[in-house]
Amino acid sequence: MPELAMTGILDHCDFLDVQRLRKTCRYLHNFIDDVKPDAKIINMSITLTDASICLEFQTKHKFHLEYYNDQYIINEITKKKRVLKYQSARQRFFKDIIYILSHQKSPFINFYVALNCSNRENAPTYHLGLRVFNEENILAILSCFEVKNISILNANGVNELLKLDAVAELEQWKKAKQVDIIHFLVDGDDFRKCSNLEEAYIQFAELRLEHVLLLREIFLNSPAANFFHVGFLSIIERYQLMETLGPPHSETRAAKNWFFRIPGNNESVAVRLTTPCTPHSNSTYLFAYSNDFDNETVLEAAYTVAFNSYYNLNNTKNHFRVFASVRFDTVQDGEIYYNYIGSDFNETVLSHIPDPSLSFPSSETGSDILRVIDRFLKNNIAPVCGSTIFIILKRYPNEYEAQELLSRLQGFHVTLQTLISSEPSGGGTNFRVMYDLSINTNGFSGFSDKFWGNTYDGLANELDANYLFYAVNPTVSGTGSVIMPPALVPESDPNNNFVYSLLEINIQDHPLDDSFNSLNISIHDVATSNTQTIMYGRDNWQFKNANLTFYITSAYIHIGREQQVALSYNYSSSDPQHLQIRMFTKRG
Repeated sequence: MPELAMTGILDHCDFLDVQRLRKTCRYLHNFIDDVKPDAKIINMSITLTDASICLEFQTKHKFHLEYYNDQYIINEITKKKRVLKYQSARQRFFKDIIYILSHQKSPFINFYVALNCSNRENAPTYHLGLRVFNEENILAILSCFEVKNISILNANGVNELLKLDAVAELEQWKKAKQVDIIHFLVDGDDFRKCSNLEEAYIQFAELRLEHVLLLREIFLNSPAANFFHVGFLSIIERYQLMETLGPPHSETRAAKNWFFRIPGNNESVAVRLTTPCTPHSNSTYLFAYSNDFDNETVLEAAYTVAFNSYYNLNNTKNHFRVFASVRFDTVQDGEIYYNYIGSDFNETVLSHIPDPSLSFPSSETGSDILRVIDRFLKNNIAPVCGSTIFIILKRYPNEYEAQELLSRLQGFHVTLQTLISSEPSGGGTNFRVMYDLSINTNGFSGFSDKFWGNTYDGLANELDANYLFYAVNPTVSGTGSVIMPPALVPESDPNNNFVYSLLEINIQDHPLDDSFNSLNISIHDVATSNTQTIMYGRDNWQFKNANLTFYITSAYIHIGREQQVALSYNYSSSDPQHLQIRMFTKRG
C-alpha cells in the first residue's frame, strides 16, 4: 500500500487501533514506529502509591494500567494480569510512558500527576534524584522531602549555569550528606554553605584560588567533609594556586597532590589537581569479579587479562598503565588492588580467589558492584580517565537505575565490559542496570550460563585493539534485514591497506531464549567490490557449551573510507530484540 494512503488511514485511527495494526505484520510495525501517528490522547493521569504506579489515559477508549511493585501489571479494564520476567514494573512503566508520549502530537486537555502515599509529612528519603531545568524546579520538589543524598541532573543534558543561592537556604539542603550535580555548572560562591556535606560531585563554571582555599578550610574544620570532586571549565589562577599551595607532596602524570594535617588529628586533607581527560591520557584496566563464582571461572579470566597485560605494560604507546583487580559481593568491601607489573596482577587475584566464608549470608542481598564502580571513580591512586572495567557478574543488583553513576562514567570516558551469568547466585532480579550502564558507556554486555577461557579471549583482546570506531545498538524483530550506519577508521592510507578489527556482537538483552535462530553481518567495500560476511547461528559451537548471547570474532576493514554494513536476522518471535555491535582496531 502506498505510504501516503497508509498515513491517511492511520490519521483516522485511535491509539488502540494503531497498536492492533502494529501487531499484524512487520511492515506495519516498522511503518508505525517510523511515522509515529498521533496518539490523540485527551486526558492522562499518573498516580504514585506505596504499592504501585497507576497510568490512566483516554482517547475514544479508556486505558487503566496498574504497575505493581511485585513485578506484574494489571489492565483494570480487561482484568488481565501480566507477570514481568526480565524487568521491574517500574522499568516497564517508564518504557510504556516514553513510547506513548513519543506518539502524542495533539495537546492534552488535562494531565495530572498525583502522589498518594501513606505518609503525608515530608517524605524521608535516602536518595532523591531530580532531573530538572532550573533552580525553581529544585525548590518545588526538594521542599517536600527529608533527604540524605541529592542528585541533580540537567534535563537538557548540557552544561548550563545553575543558581543555588535559594536552594542553599532550604533546611533539606543544609541537612543533606551528599550532593551530585550533573551537566550543570555552578558558581563557586554558591557553594560556601556546604560544611554539612560528606561528599559532593560538582562542576564550577570557573575555579578560582579562593574557592580551593575555602574548600580546604571546610575540610580542615568540618567533621563531616570526606570527599569533594570539583570539575571546572576554566581556571585562570592556576599559577597563583600552585604558588599558594607550594610544591606538590606527590606527583604523577595524572595528578598533583598536596596534604595538609588537620589540627589536633593524625589525619590529613588531600588536595588533588588532575590533568585533563583526553584520548591520550594514561588509564587503568580494572578486573572486577563476584565472590559467588567458582575459582576456575575467576582464574581463567585473570590469566587471560594477565597475559595481555604484559604486552601493555611493556609498550609505552598503550594507554593502559595500571592493571587493577577487586573481588566484590563480600560482606566487607573488597579492596581494589592496583598493579604496575603484569605478574603482580596475577598474584593479586591468586591471593584473593572466591571465598564462600566471605559471601553475603542471604541469597536475597543484591550485588554491591555499583558501589565498587563508585569507589574506583573516587580513587586517588590510579588514573580513571579512559579506563575499562571488565566485570563478571554472578549476583544481580537490587538497584533499578544508576543515572548519576552513568553520568560520572561518561564524564571520565570509562567503559564497562560486563559478562552476566544467566544463572544468578542471588540478589535482585535486575541485571538490566548493569547491562544499560555497559551499553551507554559504549561498552559491551552479554549473558552466558558459564564462562571459560575462550569467552574471555575476545574481550581481553581490547587491551591490544582498544580503539573503538564502531558502536551501534540496533533493535530488530522477526525475520528481515536492515542497512546499518557505515563503518569508518578515519585514517588516510594511500596504499589501500586494511586492518583486522575485533568484532563484538550481542544478540539479546536478556538471558538467551529459544527465539534466536541466526544473525549475519555483511561488510562491503565499494572500491574493491569486496564483501565479507560474519555468520552466527544456533549451530555455532558456543551454544552447545554455555547458551551465550554474544559472539566475538574478527573482521578486516579498509581504512580511510566508509565500509557499508548490513544486518540480516532471523528470530522466531515478533518481540523487539535489542542488539549490540562493536568494532575495535589498534589503529586510530
